Formats: sequence, structure tokens, C-alpha cells
Amino acid sequence: MGQTSPTVGAVIIGDEILSEKVKDTNSPRLIRALRRRGGSLRRLSVVGDRLDEIGREVRSRAA
Repeated sequence: MGQTSPTVGAVIIGDEILSEKVKDTNSPRLIRALRRRGGSLRRLSVVGDRLDEIGREVRSRAA
């Protein structure tokens, strides 16, 4: 079998990111690293620090 390019989804977690008090520097790094490996980012979400919100987002990706 041939090797497939990675396609990933990411969830960035943090109220400080949502409120723009802190700049999201992880997403651009992730995208660059994926591209270097021939991959792509399928979906990127930013959620707050609430466990129910995090759980809902993770479950929606696992479906």
C-alpha cells in the first residue's frame, strides 16, 4: 500500500484565545508542520475552557 498524506483536525482550547487576549500561535505552527510533511488541516476549531464545550467538540470529530 502507498503512503497517504495526513489530514487532521485540531481543537485549540482556551478562553484567552477566544477573547483574543492571547494570540493563537499554535495553529500556524501546526499548519506549517503538516504542510512540510505533505499533509493538510481539514478542520480547526477554537473552544473555551469549559469541559462540556471541549467534550462536545471532540465528540463531534469522533463521529
